[in-house]
Order: sequence, then structure tokens, then C-alpha cells
Amino acid sequence: GSLPLRLTERPGGRRLIAWDVEVGGAESIALLPLLVSGLSERAEPYNVIAVEAALDVLEVAGRAVLDVLEDIVPPLKSALNTRDHGVQTAVLRVLRQLSAAHDDAGAALVPHYKALLPTFNIHLAKRAARVVAATATDVEAHDPDGELGDAIAQTLEVLE
Repeated sequence: GSLPLRLTERPGGRRLIAWDVEVGGAESIALLPLLVSGLSERAEPYNVIAVEAALDVLEVAGRAVLDVLEDIVPPLKSALNTRDHGVQTAVLRVLRQLSAAHDDAGAALVPHYKALLPTFNIHLAKRAARVVAATATDVEAHDPDGELGDAIAQTLEVLE
């Protein structure tokens, strides 16, 4: 079947999701695991749809996010394991929005850290090495791994 949404273009090229159902209603919450599984997608427009629609749903999901948490952790882990920086950055955005969806969401993720943290640790180690190297040379080069490490550190702070 098709998704109850459309990708629309706004002036300036910004893409937004136009929903055919109430965002935050039972139908959109039920779609969340499918949307999160789409985070691994690299092809446009599918990657944009997955990220933006998941963020839309999480923004208004409230307590309902706790009901689908078990279903969204495996695709989050799978997306993190792609080792694609764009995909991993999208997962971090979704995790931050997930933790903001409900007061208990961050705590509900704690049992799943074992699934999510190994990939984070790789990039945090690279970030630490970058900081040491930058301190030693007093020059900070553009480093995508370091930038991802910074985003991971910010996400972990939000999840605390």
C-alpha cells in the first residue's frame, strides 16, 4: 500500500511532508516503525520522506511513542550500522526527537543502549582523537567523523 503522505516542495527547495491523516493519530503512530526502517535508505526522495515523516510523528506522538519503542529500536540499530554518515546523522535527529516526545522516552531507551551505543563509541573515540590532535597542532581540520562525534555527544546529552 501507499503511505498517507506526500512530499511537497516549498519555495527555496525545502521539502516538507503533507499528511493525508492526522499526524499523531493512531494511523501515523502505527507507521512509525516503517518510517524508522526507512532511515537506512540513501536514495532520494525516500530518505527525505523517512526522516521528515518520522520527525513529524515523533513531534506529536507523546506517550504513544512508548508503545512502539520495541519496534523502532531494531531499525535504528540497523541504520546506525550502515556506517553512512548521512544515515547516522538522520538517526541522531530522530533519537533526539524521540527523547523529546515524552518525559519517559529517554529512560525507556536505556535498556536498548547496548544495541545503539557500539556505533556511537566508534565515533566518540575518533572525536576524542581529533580533539587531542587539534590541541597538539593547534589546527582543527574539517573532519566528518569528528562532526558526527559531536552530534553523537549532543544526542547522548539529550538522552540523559
